[in-house]
Amino acid sequence: MKSKEEIRGIIDQNPSSKSGHREPPQVSTLAGRVFVWLLILFGVACLVLTEQIYRALPFILGGNMALIGLNHIVCGLWTEEYQSRETKFTANGIVYLALGVVILCHFQNADSVIGSVWGMLGLMKGSESLNAALYSPAHKEHFVLEGLRSVIELVLGFLLLLDPSATVQHHVFLLGLELIVIGWQTLRERSK
Repeated sequence: MKSKEEIRGIIDQNPSSKSGHREPPQVSTLAGRVFVWLLILFGVACLVLTEQIYRALPFILGGNMALIGLNHIVCGLWTEEYQSRETKFTANGIVYLALGVVILCHFQNADSVIGSVWGMLGLMKGSESLNAALYSPAHKEHFVLEGLRSVIELVLGFLLLLDPSATVQHHVFLLGLELIVIGWQTLRERSK
């Protein structure tokens, strides 16, 4: 088990923990490869078993959010991270835990909550891609793919917000494609 100082160091060194988004800590190469292959396999499952994944989505998503929230809370309390105004580890953990419990408790009508959360996350990702697409031509870099990605992410985000019940099931299929692409890119980057 890591000491308070080691965990606090991980939180403090990670600038994205201040914005609420954080990259996972570095893991061993074998564990990383196993995780990437699990990601790819889950992506394939989303493509092949879209209907079954969709029916189980409130339990998968709600359970994972609750576990992530608990992990963030424990790490935040252990490191006393909450004593710094710049970090949000404990606070985000509380929100994740609460959202996970809400999804689990209202699993029969969770589409609107899941769609809204996915929609907002999609808009945030789309905004980041749009920012990169706007930045690139100003610095004489390629921008077409980033621009296309931003348009797709923004459109999907708005669709999820406008009609979550009708689009969440389709988004499971798209999530599968995204997980496979992310896993494949990660494998390629690690092999360099």
